[in-house]
Amino acid sequence: KSTTTFLGAIFNHTGITTGCAKCHDGTTALGKNSYAKHIPTSSPCETCHRSTVSFAGTAMNHTGITSGCASCHNGTTSAIGKPTTHVATTQPCETCHKSTASFLGAAFNHTGITTGCAKCHDGTTALGKNSYAKHIPTSSPCETCHRSTVSFAGTAMNHTGIVSGCANCHNGVMAKGKSSGHKPTSAPCENCHRSTTSF
Repeated sequence: KSTTTFLGAIFNHTGITTGCAKCHDGTTALGKNSYAKHIPTSSPCETCHRSTVSFAGTAMNHTGITSGCASCHNGTTSAIGKPTTHVATTQPCETCHKSTASFLGAAFNHTGITTGCAKCHDGTTALGKNSYAKHIPTSSPCETCHRSTVSFAGTAMNHTGIVSGCANCHNGVMAKGKSSGHKPTSAPCENCHRSTTSF
């Protein structure tokens, strides 16, 4: 647009939909290697960049990607890495995250985990006992009562060592209390019930 300078000349990209890297090689025109935060990829520019006007908001095309997520999702390139509240793990992203479109509902693989549940199940990183109004008040580790990492339904309370204070939990809210046919009494449960296995 100027006959005195060629600085600031804008190339007309109209009709160009392929072959971007022929010019955008970092020498003739800026290329992916010109940007420190560009995602490392051997795919053609146009695989992800749909606009020749703006590169803001370009969505990565994850089609066919099933492994190696952390090579880009490391928090230092232009891809987001694990957030600070992420479950502490050294497992690859794809172990739990099965979708490249949404991370909602990612199921953690608990295989081989038998102790230390509360490290993650603290109510922040993952749901913990304080996340449930009806959870029995206890300082025991989760795995004392919860034997399955698949289902928490039907978890049996481990009553070992409990000899008093039954009504703290057996109040009809957290655990079953006195039945409707129970003898009227204000005495503690343990005065008559001597077994925590059978009544």
